Amino acid sequence: SIFRWQSAIALAIGTSGRTVPVTSSAGATLTAQAGSSIFASSSGPMTLSSLNAGTSISYTQSSGTITVGQVDATAGGTVALTATSGAIQNDADGGNRIRGNQVTLSAAQGSIGSGTALDVATPKLLLTANGSIAVNDTVTLDTLSVTRGSGSSGSIAIGAAAGQSFTLADTASEHQIQQ
Repeated sequence: SIFRWQSAIALAIGTSGRTVPVTSSAGATLTAQAGSSIFASSSGPMTLSSLNAGTSISYTQSSGTITVGQVDATAGGTVALTATSGAIQNDADGGNRIRGNQVTLSAAQGSIGSGTALDVATPKLLLTANGSIAVNDTVTLDTLSVTRGSGSSGSIAIGAAAGQSFTLADTASEHQIQQ
């Protein structure tokens, strides 16, 4: 299934208090464009093929993997992608990335960028995961936040512009970070 939603310039899709629910099925993709903001949600696996908005994009999925293509808050806005009980993964297209002044990725019960690192372009990166994290940023980071759940394990690899790179390996009892 392919879902496409385009609104006129300066219009929003959903609100922070009332997201637009998108029905998902095997192979479902979401494409949406709005002048200001997009607030959408789904209950199952979804590929975010192309989400474009001026100031903010928020997508929440209650189960399954979020596969990310192009997600772009073009006017330096915020992007928040949340997988409540799944992972967030790259679509493996090197040209696609998540862009915004602040990018928040949360996979409280899964990994972020498992297999192929997620490509982002943001100075402010906030990550929450229970599993491994792999992210490449084309912008120099001025804010980096990594939150892990109790008893979580897996590697954390974060690369950024200007030669910034971070590798964190942890188990339930030990944490090591290298830059």
